[in-house]
Amino acid sequence: MFIHQPDEPTASQEVQVLLRELYELEKKYRSQVLASPPGSAQRAELGRAVFCEIYSYLDRIFQKQGLQFYSSGFADKSDCAASIRNLSGARDARCIEIGAGGGSLCHAIAKTGWPALGLDIVEGPDWKKITTQTAGRAEFRVCDITIENDLPWGTFDICIMDGALEHIPDGDYMPVLKKVWKLLKPGGWFVVSMPNPLSGPHDVSKYFVARGRPAECGHYNERTVRQLLRDFKNSGFCGFKSVVARDINFGSRLPLMNWSGLWLLRALFFEGLFSVFLPQFIKKSYFSILVPCAVAARKR
Repeated sequence: MFIHQPDEPTASQEVQVLLRELYELEKKYRSQVLASPPGSAQRAELGRAVFCEIYSYLDRIFQKQGLQFYSSGFADKSDCAASIRNLSGARDARCIEIGAGGGSLCHAIAKTGWPALGLDIVEGPDWKKITTQTAGRAEFRVCDITIENDLPWGTFDICIMDGALEHIPDGDYMPVLKKVWKLLKPGGWFVVSMPNPLSGPHDVSKYFVARGRPAECGHYNERTVRQLLRDFKNSGFCGFKSVVARDINFGSRLPLMNWSGLWLLRALFFEGLFSVFLPQFIKKSYFSILVPCAVAARKR
């Protein structure tokens, strides 16, 4: 049975069929990925294949709804770039984004004057244009972080995974966090924005399973804030912070709305409350305001 999501456009019968096909496709790939050896070329190739097919489906689904597919590298993410600068507090910093997608965040960071390197398993259609427009401050590379061992380790001030870490399958998840730790300079920041399973699932399975159930498709590791902090600690990170609401761009320029340990404590409090009082009865928009999905951690 198809589940209409109240915070999204009403899906026509044609779109519902496409979403059902995408759901079945991702479930098939998920089983194949989890059956493959972690850190293997076989698993990496499966990941590339599924994302190519997913992008094709999403493009068709967005077109049917009269919307533009989100992979454009020219979407305005200047608020997110400003938030990341606020977190660092540095005049100059070198950034890397793992899971850069269309490249819009790297584009926004580069426009502030900071160099940014974007990695993804498939090339974005606007990468070359963005590199040209930013005079080379934004660069991109097709790269699967789960198998890549040829990167400029220890040279970045900030590493960002915005909607990417949840796509890392079991067996590769903790090794990727260790690689992020290696990429950063001492004192560097790791910024993660990922969906919380208490208000999920957040992949395409949200249209076919009840709220509060585990994701069944491309999201292998949706994490609560508490789980994410534990993973960070086990990887050697400290100095945790969050934002006032929702996402990275809510690290506002206003002092009281900026990145803070206070917002993290508030997120942990409400997350614990919602885990007891059945979050399926809480609107997703309320949940995301009280339990932001953006967390930052510092390398010791």
